Amino acid sequence: MRSIRSSFTSIATWEWLALLLILPAAMFPAGPQALLLLVIPFFWLLHLIYGERLFPNTPFNLGLALMGLMLLISLTVTFDFELSLTKIAGIVYGIALLMATTRLIRARPSAIWWATAVVLLTGIAIAVLGVIGATWLEPFDAINNIKAGLPQALQSIPGAVGGVVSR
Repeated sequence: MRSIRSSFTSIATWEWLALLLILPAAMFPAGPQALLLLVIPFFWLLHLIYGERLFPNTPFNLGLALMGLMLLISLTVTFDFELSLTKIAGIVYGIALLMATTRLIRARPSAIWWATAVVLLTGIAIAVLGVIGATWLEPFDAINNIKAGLPQALQSIPGAVGGVVSR
């Protein structure tokens, strides 16, 4: 029994880390990097092989099931599958990350601090990207000078229209 429990713990740990590493592929799934998203069904298959539930019980399961159903319905009516792929991948990735985080915290209760730290750091990074991606008007236009001093790779945020996220 002890080895099965440690197997679940190690799968939960590696699943969470693997999902964090493939985050860029989930954000931009066009091209060969989309194959990295096959990690998600691989881990789901591992959970089934070890006799664990595919989706652990959470208060969000009904909402996630409805979202999954609507995702399937949206696939039938989409006019361009390639255009929809980014949103589809994001939803599937989000569900997988929520389930992986739930499994990790149940296997190792102290992991809640790691999960909290990752969420906070990700939020801070998104906020910094928002500041960099904005075009600032008076009286905050000095921030635009800071933005101009950054390398071009940091200035161009994917999805920005004309290099501007918000105006």
